[in-house]
Amino acid sequence: IYGTHHLDQQGAKWEAQLRHEAAIARQVVFEGESTVAALQCARVLETDVVLPDAPKGQVIIEVTHRGARDKSYTNSYKAIPADRRFRLEIRPDTWPKIAGTLSARVCSPDKYTYGYLNSVGYYVVRFDVDFADWPKGGESVPLRLAKPFAGKLQT
Repeated sequence: IYGTHHLDQQGAKWEAQLRHEAAIARQVVFEGESTVAALQCARVLETDVVLPDAPKGQVIIEVTHRGARDKSYTNSYKAIPADRRFRLEIRPDTWPKIAGTLSARVCSPDKYTYGYLNSVGYYVVRFDVDFADWPKGGESVPLRLAKPFAGKLQT
């Protein structure tokens, strides 16, 4: 998959398989409304009428509950056929992003004098805004070095 930065072909195949399963899971999506208070995600909903696309029932994948003092309780739901494997969609556009620059210092485990660089060129850093106590070398997930900065006019 273009632009996903996999380290090897196996990682790319794994992500492609997950995306494929997520697409298959959402080929048929049922939407409905009910007053069943026990309706929740991952429950199998069986209706009085057997649906041709869901003979084994429906698995609830999303529920929105509503109610107020002047309105009785209702909910709306989305479901997929119970005989399909559920997979969450991989949606990178919804992942958290950090805009701008965060300052940090390169760290290393106890036995290394200088910053430890792993086999794929990643460092572990300690962010200046993080004041928590972390074990040496465990301050962050491995990150790529974006751009070193040594001071004014020294890049």
